[in-house]
Amino acid sequence: MLKKIFLMIAVISLIWCISACSDDNDADIFNFKLDWLTEGLSSIDTYEGVLTRGSRGGISESVEFIIPEDKMQEFYEAFLEYEIYDLPEDISGKEPSYRPITYYTFKYTYNKETKTIKCIGADTADKDLFKFNTDTIPPTLEIIKDTPQARFTVFALMIREYILLLN
Repeated sequence: MLKKIFLMIAVISLIWCISACSDDNDADIFNFKLDWLTEGLSSIDTYEGVLTRGSRGGISESVEFIIPEDKMQEFYEAFLEYEIYDLPEDISGKEPSYRPITYYTFKYTYNKETKTIKCIGADTADKDLFKFNTDTIPPTLEIIKDTPQARFTVFALMIREYILLLN
């Protein structure tokens, strides 16, 4: 009789542990693929763990690449701070005066939902949208006029800057 009670407690404990461990931990999974086209198609893909660097001649090079956990956390916090999850799927805005223009496609999974955003990069020299904060090292780009295009551009540039610093 005592063995049956002990066995029942063990089974209930095991079921409770399994359900508690798998609760909503999956809700915080964050992955993305950011493609940008300036002079060649480049991308960082956390789903597949691949970094692709494009060139003007259309030649691209892909390598296996895993973003460190602390950097992914930083990107995730910026994703939340700039409310990227709340942006429309097609962001239109003012086309930059400079060439070449950067075109972005950002596919992401957040809270078990996958969404894709397309956006033309905003002109970072546009003094109505941005200002450079030179009080920080390195200098940072701050949004003056909060638009979807400005928020997305700052977020995308943060990821691209990280890739550039790897060289």
